[in-house]
Amino acid sequence: MPRVSVLTITNRPGGMDIALANQRRQTVQEFEWILVDALREQRGPYGIPEPPKTRLGNMAASVNEGLAHCRGEYIVLLQDYIWIPPRGIERFLKAQEKRGPCLVTGVGNVGSGPPATHPDGLHSVFDEPYERPPTGLSWADPRKTHLKGLQPCEPVAWEANWACLPLAVAEELGGFDEEYDNGWAWDHVQFAERARLAGYPLYVDMDNECKAFPHDTYFPNPLKADRSLSNAERYLHDIQALRKGQKPLRVPYLAQRREALCQPSAP
Repeated sequence: MPRVSVLTITNRPGGMDIALANQRRQTVQEFEWILVDALREQRGPYGIPEPPKTRLGNMAASVNEGLAHCRGEYIVLLQDYIWIPPRGIERFLKAQEKRGPCLVTGVGNVGSGPPATHPDGLHSVFDEPYERPPTGLSWADPRKTHLKGLQPCEPVAWEANWACLPLAVAEELGGFDEEYDNGWAWDHVQFAERARLAGYPLYVDMDNECKAFPHDTYFPNPLKADRSLSNAERYLHDIQALRKGQKPLRVPYLAQRREALCQPSAP
């Protein structure tokens, strides 16, 4: 069994060149890559299809579907269109060995290029497979400070675009709360809050820096354009209920998806 499962979900064209280059450059090679892909039928043999969409969005459901397939002791969450450093997975594992079991996230700015010259390309949206970090700067990560190494953080600073946690913690919490697919964002913050309330510390590694491509420029997200769909109020309500013990820390979704995997396929 692999020690690490790298979990990526995507519903965007391209990005396979970035993902495969990320894997090749890692100093740790004992991992499996679990790709939950909304475009699997068009793209081909990489990964598994996303689950049927039953809510406005499908991100939390897709993460849980991926978790249900993971076999590694540790999960590295890596969103699409992100460049990661060669020692990125290695640093996450060392953080778990030093402070774990815990939740660790990295930091990272968003670039401004290169331009997506082939926006419908299934493997790459660039003129040729792209293996380098993105160029320029369109957004600076406010979590980055003069501090170095592992630093304790609040749930709101635990980003799931580039992060690590033990699979056992995901199982204990039942995965991500799929009710957050009724809006956008905040699902990872609620997950981190549940983890902290369950006794697991949260850290940000200031030296594990990824670099994101400007995917919102390449593929604008209509959900983000409607601010009324933000899950911020849902999170504030949940956080009060969780802290008062009125809402369980464990959600049922990961167990449900694992159970579904065990069901025989229709003839």
